[in-house]
Amino acid sequence: MSPDDRAPADLPRPPRDRTDTAPPADRVPAGPPRDRTDTAPPPGDRLRVAIGQAADGTPVRLDLKESADGGMGPHGLVAGAGTPELLRAVVLGLAATHVPDEVTFVLLDAATGAFDGLDRLPHTAVLLDASRPDLVPRLIEALEGESARRKRLLVAAGCASHGAYLRKTANHPPMPALVLVGQQVSALLGAHPELADVLRRLGWLGRARGIHLLLSAATDPEVHGLAGYLSYRIALPGAPAFILDSPAAGPVLPGHAVLRTGTNRTVPFTPVGPTPPGATPVGATPVRPTRSGSAPAGPAPVGTTPAGATPVSATPVGSALDRLFTGPPPTHRIWLPPLDISPTLDELAGPAVSDPDHGLAFADRSLHGALQVPLAALDKPRDHRRDTIWLPVAGNVAVVGAAGSGKTTILRTIIAALSLSPGTPAARIVAPDSVAAGYQRLPLVHGVLGTSSATDDLKRDLYTRLDDPHGDTIVMIDGWAEFRAAHPHWHELLLEIAQRGTARGVHLIATATHWSDFDQGFTDYFGSRLELRLADPAESAINPATAATIPPGRPGRGIVAAPKGALHFLAARPELTATPEADLLRVLTTTPSPARPDRQP
Repeated sequence: MSPDDRAPADLPRPPRDRTDTAPPADRVPAGPPRDRTDTAPPPGDRLRVAIGQAADGTPVRLDLKESADGGMGPHGLVAGAGTPELLRAVVLGLAATHVPDEVTFVLLDAATGAFDGLDRLPHTAVLLDASRPDLVPRLIEALEGESARRKRLLVAAGCASHGAYLRKTANHPPMPALVLVGQQVSALLGAHPELADVLRRLGWLGRARGIHLLLSAATDPEVHGLAGYLSYRIALPGAPAFILDSPAAGPVLPGHAVLRTGTNRTVPFTPVGPTPPGATPVGATPVRPTRSGSAPAGPAPVGTTPAGATPVSATPVGSALDRLFTGPPPTHRIWLPPLDISPTLDELAGPAVSDPDHGLAFADRSLHGALQVPLAALDKPRDHRRDTIWLPVAGNVAVVGAAGSGKTTILRTIIAALSLSPGTPAARIVAPDSVAAGYQRLPLVHGVLGTSSATDDLKRDLYTRLDDPHGDTIVMIDGWAEFRAAHPHWHELLLEIAQRGTARGVHLIATATHWSDFDQGFTDYFGSRLELRLADPAESAINPATAATIPPGRPGRGIVAAPKGALHFLAARPELTATPEADLLRVLTTTPSPARPDRQP
């Protein structure tokens, strides 16, 4: 197994690899040969969408294809009053005539509301607005990963461009056009200059890789360095003069617009807006039916409402999307839901069942006695996947984070997971006194250790275990600095456990508020390190820049080291999907344990 396949590098997997999503499409067989001629629009109509009417009533269509394929693209700029409506019309028009394996959207909105409801389209990979600035670094990773994935697909297919790839009918994974639509992009890129760097790279590489940028900007003529990549521009009323980039171009009158392609060709037109349900599209061409068998509608002129139709402003977007755009998701998803909801233990490790010998336990017997627990969901946005962190408790573990970051919850999760992974002989746990009494009564728990509970009997027992190994003992300390201050005479024993305990079956799991709480050099003995949100990300021992992106107020969110920096994780809750924590503790408390008789007081 290569280092890149581990999750993360210092946290090995259990016997079977488990992931929450299928591998990226370029790493798996694509199945039977795909003949797209029965489903794809005619080559000339691919990525074409009506955006308005010319003066003579003929439709004006925006063609996002690059010039080599007969289009106007791949990238363009829009500005002026009515920009959000026009962008919505483009998105809805493309979705109405293409399936998700032909076009997919990334929608960015520096404000909120411009793309409301469009996240329900199966074509939409992600809708990111101003309410979630914490997701911008994740989006950057996903876009860079998708660009690299497309390069691999092109190389494997022997193609130099996205257009050439689509013309192949041989067996290969779908590669839909990726259309990134940005509303008020100047404000967004000004707040996130690293995103501007990524868009500039996509502006350069997107032509060959099937990535298209459709951006709105009204204040920056250079559009953060993207101006040189923009091959078409649309000026709406109130658009600044730099949009058309022509001294001869006058102001755009209300109700009108101008499309400029190439260097000097301009097309005046009347723009369109979102389509009311049942409206007849402007310049509509026959499209493939949806799964319900009805042909989807397209855009209608701004301000018009066909007889008997409900005005757009009075119609919920959701009802139109339900009727027009229900369908299967794309074969490959470039965006998975963010780490917002903590997983349960069975969501990571599979179901727990009643075992005749051990009571409630994970159904996967390879976990029994393995001393590797499913601890957290590991986010890999660059690979468009999510893995499970399998924490090897046999090897010493450090968990560091500020107050309220979720350190104690992680200890509770480890105890619950070990209780669901019985072995022979059973592991013994010395639990911290910070966990609830229900945990302290579990059969695996043979003692309690904390600032107010550190008995000499327990200390002698641990020395005995070091000298005469028998099974495995996990010693947990919640609050390293506080414990050492309260019990300095324990330090020599803890250091001995850290140095030679792994080989003797005695393992240490310790939490701290700062990495500096541990003695100099002590952290070298921790085989696994988990870093939650710190009071000062600059103190990170893993990656200060990534540590600064851990969102506040979300216990269990943290980072681990990875071959190329760090990855975010979200720790699991100490419960099962259908069994809350309190109920799980009651069930586990009745589980028999062969090691229960020598429990320490």
